[in-house]
Amino acid sequence: MSEPRAVDTSGANAPTSLNIRDAMLKALSGVQRLVVLLWYAEQMTPAEIAQAVDMTPDQVERHHAEAIRILRDSVGLQAA
Repeated sequence: MSEPRAVDTSGANAPTSLNIRDAMLKALSGVQRLVVLLWYAEQMTPAEIAQAVDMTPDQVERHHAEAIRILRDSVGLQAA
């Protein structure tokens, strides 16, 4: 059996955390992306997000839950 090849992460085409993050966010709809960015980057509550984007807090939480499911699936994580 041959030895596994090492992955070269030093080159120009090496994935970076920003590239990975951008690719994952592209898997989301525009609304899901907005909710996730406001939730985590801006640390807004569901009520604050709802007011900012003219949704109910329940709608925000549904978009967030679906976005998290999509992001977990994109990296192969199972929901707990």
